[in-house]
Amino acid sequence: MKLFSVFVIAFILNVLPAKSTPFFTPKPAVDTALEKAKKLHVLYLRETAAKDPAQIAYYQRQFFYEFPNNFRMLNKLYGTTNGKPGYLNEVADKHISDVFNIITAIGDTAYYTKIIAIAADGVWDTYGVNYFQTGLKMRVLKNADLAMYLVLRLPAKKVSNFWHFFFDSLYPEREIPNYLKEAASVNQNLYNLMVAAHQAVMNERDSDANPVGEK
Repeated sequence: MKLFSVFVIAFILNVLPAKSTPFFTPKPAVDTALEKAKKLHVLYLRETAAKDPAQIAYYQRQFFYEFPNNFRMLNKLYGTTNGKPGYLNEVADKHISDVFNIITAIGDTAYYTKIIAIAADGVWDTYGVNYFQTGLKMRVLKNADLAMYLVLRLPAKKVSNFWHFFFDSLYPEREIPNYLKEAASVNQNLYNLMVAAHQAVMNERDSDANPVGEK
Protein backbone atom coordinates (compact mmCIF):
# COMPACT_ATOMS: atom_id res chain seq x y z
CA MET A 1 0.00 0.00 0.00
CA LYS A 2 2.83 2.36 0.86
CA LEU A 3 4.46 1.73 -2.52
CA PHE A 4 1.09 2.37 -4.26
CA SER A 5 0.67 5.70 -2.37
CA VAL A 6 4.13 6.79 -3.45
CA PHE A 7 3.26 6.13 -7.11
CA VAL A 8 -0.06 8.06 -6.79
CA ILE A 9 1.64 11.08 -5.23
CA ALA A 10 4.35 11.05 -7.87
CA PHE A 11 1.72 10.88 -10.62
CA ILE A 12 -0.19 13.86 -9.17
CA LEU A 13 2.96 15.92 -8.81
CA ASN A 14 3.91 15.27 -12.41
CA VAL A 15 0.46 15.90 -13.88
CA LEU A 16 -0.82 18.88 -11.93
CA PRO A 17 0.63 22.28 -12.87
CA ALA A 18 2.49 24.43 -10.38
CA LYS A 19 0.44 26.39 -7.84
CA SER A 20 1.17 29.64 -9.63
CA THR A 21 -0.76 28.37 -12.69
CA PRO A 22 -4.53 27.88 -12.25
CA PHE A 23 -5.63 24.32 -12.97
CA PHE A 24 -8.85 25.58 -14.61
CA THR A 25 -8.82 28.53 -16.99
CA PRO A 26 -11.43 30.95 -15.62
CA LYS A 27 -14.25 31.85 -17.99
CA PRO A 28 -14.45 35.52 -18.97
CA ALA A 29 -17.04 37.46 -16.98
CA VAL A 30 -20.43 37.52 -18.69
CA ASP A 31 -21.82 41.00 -19.33
CA THR A 32 -25.34 40.40 -18.06
CA ALA A 33 -26.55 43.76 -19.38
CA LEU A 34 -25.33 42.94 -22.88
CA GLU A 35 -26.96 39.51 -22.77
CA LYS A 36 -30.22 41.04 -21.56
CA ALA A 37 -30.03 43.68 -24.29
CA LYS A 38 -29.70 40.99 -26.97
CA LYS A 39 -32.67 39.03 -25.60
CA LEU A 40 -34.85 42.15 -25.31
CA HIS A 41 -34.14 43.23 -28.86
CA VAL A 42 -34.95 39.80 -30.27
CA LEU A 43 -38.21 39.79 -28.30
CA TYR A 44 -39.01 43.32 -29.49
CA LEU A 45 -38.55 42.26 -33.12
CA ARG A 46 -40.71 39.19 -32.63
CA GLU A 47 -43.48 41.03 -30.76
CA THR A 48 -43.73 43.81 -33.32
CA ALA A 49 -43.68 41.32 -36.22
CA ALA A 50 -46.31 39.02 -34.74
CA LYS A 51 -49.81 39.13 -36.22
CA ASP A 52 -51.66 36.49 -34.24
CA PRO A 53 -53.04 37.86 -30.90
CA ALA A 54 -51.83 34.77 -29.03
CA GLN A 55 -48.30 35.27 -30.35
CA ILE A 56 -48.36 38.96 -29.51
CA ALA A 57 -49.46 38.16 -25.96
CA TYR A 58 -46.74 35.51 -25.65
CA TYR A 59 -43.95 37.86 -26.72
CA GLN A 60 -45.33 40.66 -24.57
CA ARG A 61 -45.08 38.41 -21.53
CA GLN A 62 -41.55 37.32 -22.43
CA PHE A 63 -40.52 40.95 -22.98
CA PHE A 64 -42.01 41.94 -19.63
CA TYR A 65 -40.18 39.16 -17.76
CA GLU A 66 -36.88 40.07 -19.42
CA PHE A 67 -37.35 43.81 -18.84
CA PRO A 68 -35.25 45.20 -15.95
CA ASN A 69 -36.57 44.93 -12.39
CA ASN A 70 -34.54 47.86 -11.08
CA PHE A 71 -33.47 51.30 -12.21
CA ARG A 72 -29.76 50.51 -12.33
CA MET A 73 -30.27 47.93 -15.06
CA LEU A 74 -32.90 50.04 -16.84
CA ASN A 75 -30.44 52.92 -17.05
CA LYS A 76 -27.58 50.65 -18.08
CA LEU A 77 -29.66 49.41 -21.01
CA TYR A 78 -31.69 52.42 -22.09
CA GLY A 79 -30.19 55.46 -20.40
CA THR A 80 -26.74 56.99 -20.16
CA THR A 81 -23.95 56.53 -17.61
CA ASN A 82 -21.29 59.24 -17.39
CA GLY A 83 -22.24 60.34 -20.89
CA LYS A 84 -21.98 56.81 -22.29
CA PRO A 85 -25.23 55.56 -23.87
CA GLY A 86 -26.59 52.19 -22.83
CA TYR A 87 -26.71 49.21 -25.17
CA LEU A 88 -30.32 49.94 -26.17
CA ASN A 89 -30.28 53.72 -25.85
CA GLU A 90 -30.90 54.30 -29.55
CA VAL A 91 -33.97 52.05 -29.58
CA ALA A 92 -35.31 53.12 -26.17
CA ASP A 93 -38.36 54.79 -27.70
CA LYS A 94 -39.25 51.69 -29.71
CA HIS A 95 -38.69 49.19 -26.90
CA ILE A 96 -40.31 51.19 -24.12
CA SER A 97 -42.97 53.29 -25.85
CA ASP A 98 -43.98 50.76 -28.50
CA VAL A 99 -43.89 47.61 -26.37
CA PHE A 100 -43.32 47.90 -22.62
CA ASN A 101 -45.58 50.87 -21.91
CA ILE A 102 -48.55 49.36 -23.73
CA ILE A 103 -48.30 45.72 -22.63
CA THR A 104 -51.74 44.22 -22.05
CA ALA A 105 -50.81 40.56 -21.50
CA ILE A 106 -49.66 41.07 -17.89
CA GLY A 107 -51.91 41.52 -14.87
CA ASP A 108 -52.02 44.95 -13.29
CA THR A 109 -50.52 43.96 -9.93
CA ALA A 110 -47.43 42.36 -11.51
CA TYR A 111 -47.00 45.22 -13.96
CA TYR A 112 -47.41 48.00 -11.40
CA THR A 113 -45.15 46.25 -8.90
CA LYS A 114 -42.34 46.26 -11.47
CA ILE A 115 -42.67 49.85 -12.61
CA ILE A 116 -42.97 51.19 -9.06
CA ALA A 117 -39.89 49.24 -7.97
CA ILE A 118 -37.94 50.77 -10.86
CA ALA A 119 -39.21 54.29 -10.17
CA ALA A 120 -38.46 54.02 -6.45
CA ASP A 121 -34.73 54.18 -7.29
CA GLY A 122 -35.11 56.21 -10.45
CA VAL A 123 -33.24 59.31 -11.56
CA TRP A 124 -34.93 61.17 -14.38
CA ASP A 125 -33.04 61.89 -17.60
CA THR A 126 -34.02 63.49 -20.88
CA TYR A 127 -33.49 60.52 -23.18
CA GLY A 128 -34.16 56.84 -22.66
CA VAL A 129 -35.33 57.00 -19.06
CA ASN A 130 -37.95 59.63 -19.93
CA TYR A 131 -39.85 57.10 -22.05
CA PHE A 132 -40.22 54.88 -19.00
CA GLN A 133 -41.37 57.84 -16.90
CA THR A 134 -44.03 58.66 -19.51
CA GLY A 135 -45.38 55.11 -19.28
CA LEU A 136 -45.28 55.24 -15.49
CA LYS A 137 -47.42 58.38 -15.45
CA MET A 138 -49.84 56.84 -17.92
CA ARG A 139 -50.29 53.75 -15.74
CA VAL A 140 -50.66 55.71 -12.49
CA LEU A 141 -53.35 57.82 -14.12
CA LYS A 142 -55.11 54.64 -15.28
CA ASN A 143 -55.15 52.97 -11.86
CA ALA A 144 -54.05 55.44 -9.19
CA ASP A 145 -55.55 53.44 -6.34
CA LEU A 146 -53.46 50.35 -7.08
CA ALA A 147 -50.37 52.49 -7.61
CA MET A 148 -50.80 54.21 -4.23
CA TYR A 149 -51.40 50.88 -2.51
CA LEU A 150 -48.08 49.56 -3.84
CA VAL A 151 -46.16 52.79 -3.19
CA LEU A 152 -47.33 52.69 0.43
CA ARG A 153 -45.53 49.38 0.85
CA LEU A 154 -42.17 51.05 0.16
CA PRO A 155 -39.87 52.52 2.84
CA ALA A 156 -40.32 56.27 3.30
CA LYS A 157 -37.06 57.10 1.51
CA LYS A 158 -38.12 55.14 -1.56
CA VAL A 159 -41.58 56.74 -1.47
CA SER A 160 -39.91 60.16 -1.61
CA ASN A 161 -37.68 59.07 -4.47
CA PHE A 162 -40.63 57.58 -6.33
CA TRP A 163 -42.44 60.92 -6.19
CA HIS A 164 -39.33 62.87 -7.14
CA PHE A 165 -38.79 60.65 -10.18
CA PHE A 166 -42.49 60.89 -11.04
CA PHE A 167 -42.54 64.70 -11.07
CA ASP A 168 -39.06 65.45 -12.38
CA SER A 169 -38.83 66.99 -15.84
CA LEU A 170 -37.27 69.89 -17.69
CA TYR A 171 -40.62 71.64 -17.31
CA PRO A 172 -42.46 70.02 -14.39
CA GLU A 173 -46.12 70.75 -13.76
CA ARG A 174 -46.53 73.66 -11.39
CA GLU A 175 -49.51 72.02 -9.71
CA ILE A 176 -49.97 68.44 -8.56
CA PRO A 177 -52.80 66.89 -10.62
CA ASN A 178 -56.06 66.52 -8.72
CA TYR A 179 -56.28 62.78 -9.36
CA LEU A 180 -52.96 62.34 -7.50
CA LYS A 181 -54.06 64.52 -4.61
CA GLU A 182 -57.19 62.44 -4.24
CA ALA A 183 -55.41 59.08 -4.57
CA ALA A 184 -52.58 59.99 -2.18
CA SER A 185 -54.99 61.37 0.43
CA VAL A 186 -55.63 57.81 1.64
CA ASN A 187 -52.50 58.20 3.77
CA GLN A 188 -51.28 61.48 5.26
CA ASN A 189 -47.61 60.51 5.19
CA LEU A 190 -47.89 59.46 1.55
CA TYR A 191 -49.56 62.74 0.73
CA ASN A 192 -46.95 64.79 2.63
CA LEU A 193 -44.06 63.00 0.91
CA MET A 194 -45.70 63.62 -2.46
CA VAL A 195 -46.07 67.34 -1.79
CA ALA A 196 -42.50 67.62 -0.46
CA ALA A 197 -41.05 65.81 -3.48
CA HIS A 198 -43.01 67.98 -5.89
CA GLN A 199 -41.77 71.11 -4.16
CA ALA A 200 -38.19 69.83 -4.24
CA VAL A 201 -38.44 69.28 -8.00
CA MET A 202 -39.86 72.76 -8.51
CA ASN A 203 -37.07 74.30 -6.40
CA GLU A 204 -34.43 72.44 -8.39
CA ARG A 205 -35.83 73.56 -11.73
CA ASP A 206 -36.27 77.14 -10.54
CA SER A 207 -32.65 77.06 -9.38
CA ASP A 208 -31.54 75.76 -12.78
CA ALA A 209 -33.45 78.56 -14.49
CA ASN A 210 -32.00 81.21 -12.19
CA PRO A 211 -28.41 80.23 -11.29
CA VAL A 212 -26.84 81.93 -8.27
CA GLY A 213 -24.98 85.08 -9.29
CA GLU A 214 -27.10 85.81 -12.34
CA LYS A 215 -29.49 88.70 -12.43
